[in-house]
Amino acid sequence: MALCIIMSDCHANMLRVVLYNSRGFNNTKKQYIRRILSNYNILLLREHWLADGHLVRLTSLSVDHVVVGISGFDDSGVLRGRLYSGCAIIRKSSLNLMSPIVANIHHVGSVV
Repeated sequence: MALCIIMSDCHANMLRVVLYNSRGFNNTKKQYIRRILSNYNILLLREHWLADGHLVRLTSLSVDHVVVGISGFDDSGVLRGRLYSGCAIIRKSSLNLMSPIVANIHHVGSVV
């Protein structure tokens, strides 16, 4: 389930933003995210659970989108327990927006 925010100005231009807590990233979720991207300008993705070395998988979702993301953990050791964290902003490349600021501290991550 995704949370949708739609903003419009007096010229009827609409900015469609959606927040999705994916709880992982597999082929089924990849297809769902692609459907979201086809209907929204910006996707705020949470809990993708991808390690630093696997963030490139998000860029393969669409050639028409720009991705900025962080992971909650790296690939340096054996992972124990349940994976966690990770967030990304995926936006249409045609949007004229300023570059994001990325703060990446494992366990506390944000993309502004």
